[in-house]
Amino acid sequence: MDQPSAPRSRRRRLSKILLAAGALLAALLVAEFAARWQVEGSLREALGSVFGWDSTVANSTGVVHDAELGFRLDPRLPGVNARGLRHRDLPPGAHPGQQLVLLLGDSVGFPLDGFFADVRDRLRPLVRGDVEFVNACVHGYTTWQERRYLERDLLPLRPDVVLLQYCVNDNHRMLHRLTTEGRRLLTPEARNYLFPDGDGAWPWLSRNSYLVYAVRKLLYGRSLAGQREWQGLGRAAWVDATWPEQAENLEAMATQLRAIGAKFAVIAVPHEDQLEPECLAADAEMVCKPQRQLAAICARLDVPFLDLHEILLARRGDGLFTDRLHLTPAGHRLVGKAVADFVVAQRLVPLSGG
Repeated sequence: MDQPSAPRSRRRRLSKILLAAGALLAALLVAEFAARWQVEGSLREALGSVFGWDSTVANSTGVVHDAELGFRLDPRLPGVNARGLRHRDLPPGAHPGQQLVLLLGDSVGFPLDGFFADVRDRLRPLVRGDVEFVNACVHGYTTWQERRYLERDLLPLRPDVVLLQYCVNDNHRMLHRLTTEGRRLLTPEARNYLFPDGDGAWPWLSRNSYLVYAVRKLLYGRSLAGQREWQGLGRAAWVDATWPEQAENLEAMATQLRAIGAKFAVIAVPHEDQLEPECLAADAEMVCKPQRQLAAICARLDVPFLDLHEILLARRGDGLFTDRLHLTPAGHRLVGKAVADFVVAQRLVPLSGG
């Protein structure tokens, strides 16, 4: 029997290798698409994540799609007015004899029974005249979105005081995007901060492949809950390049509010990681970098600034956080007292006898 020639044998081996490689590639592509389908929630969304289709959202767990802001509170829900405020309808224009105090912020300040309610209850006996307190926080918003929400929907109300609540994941333009299936997912910008820097194959795959992301979390155990904020979603606040836009947003808000005779102040709520003694002992300057950046911007703009880091650090053993970012009732009470004292000290509202 004739033996196969060496070239023929090599061709067969090469064909087998190519078939195996093709099968492996096909399996990986199928697994990647399955991962996208599972995360995105539908076939259409999975295809959209591959081909870059845009999704518009009709309604999603209390929010609706907004072409400019990404999303806003659904005005069709009970208790939400046409401006997306969980408040009675407020007519535009000045309100003679009444002060309007707004809180802008994200999920930290969002609860209607949270620290802003405590601020309201503490200030009402001290304030001269009629003051209306409106919680304009929207869970998931960043400073970029809060600025545009103020400009478009809230400035026409002619507020007298605007308090901006900041936390360390606010240095993105948009932290979340909505899918047609009602899921809230990270934006590509926010996702990039979870993965290694650089232009190599592994960083690129980490940023762009749902499958590699899932495998990486499995192998290294680096879920969002396991990362410190300067390693995870909040990492943008430790990146110098994000602060010029943050300064621009704050300056725009301060300028527009001054133009209508309103007062503006910024309140920084730390992440629980920033209260960890071992982190502070190792590099306190790095840990508190976002608050220092914010303080410098506010000083330049002559905007009153309250850094709650030291206040919460002194009581860190009192169970102040539910999930390292959001406050417990005890945390809300502590922050509420500190903010109320700050408002009084800065004379942001008219005080009885003052």
